[in-house]
Amino acid sequence: MSNTVERYLARLEQAAAGLSTSRREELVDEIREHIEGALEQTDGGEAAIRSTLAALGTPEEIVAAEGRSEPATAPPAPRPARVAGRDLAAILFLLLGGFVFLGGWLVGVALLWSSPTWNVRDKLIGSLVVPGGLTPAPLLLLLVAGPASAVTGVLLGLVLVVAPIATAIYLARQARNGPPTLPAH
Repeated sequence: MSNTVERYLARLEQAAAGLSTSRREELVDEIREHIEGALEQTDGGEAAIRSTLAALGTPEEIVAAEGRSEPATAPPAPRPARVAGRDLAAILFLLLGGFVFLGGWLVGVALLWSSPTWNVRDKLIGSLVVPGGLTPAPLLLLLVAGPASAVTGVLLGLVLVVAPIATAIYLARQARNGPPTLPAH
């Protein structure tokens, strides 16, 4: 192939840098085959080469036309590597905020419900699974320690400690997965 064609194909490859690697290679191969086929029907001289390339248009025009024919696909949304600051504050206030005269837990509930990160089910779980976070555990254990059996006290203590921690872990995992997406109609 002539230098003129090679330069043209190099420009085409550079102009197609925004396409996927496989599609870019496919496009350059298609254009190369088209040029070779067109030049086989001519004398292959420089005038024929220039005429064939002019008929194709500039590499930028070819890529622009390719972009219009390819279906538009958005890249997948990046997954957050960690929980955002406001969401982390909501989780911590839900878990430990009850130790601040229960006001901290209410702040956690407000942050939870105002955040777009969680769906309604997540917000209900965060609000209703052992309201007050870890605060009720020691208080209820003190109340039932005397009259209740040891087994009941231990089981109740486990539930009152494990449930808020499990809820905090659940909310953190949901926050890492990003905000819920609405189904397409």
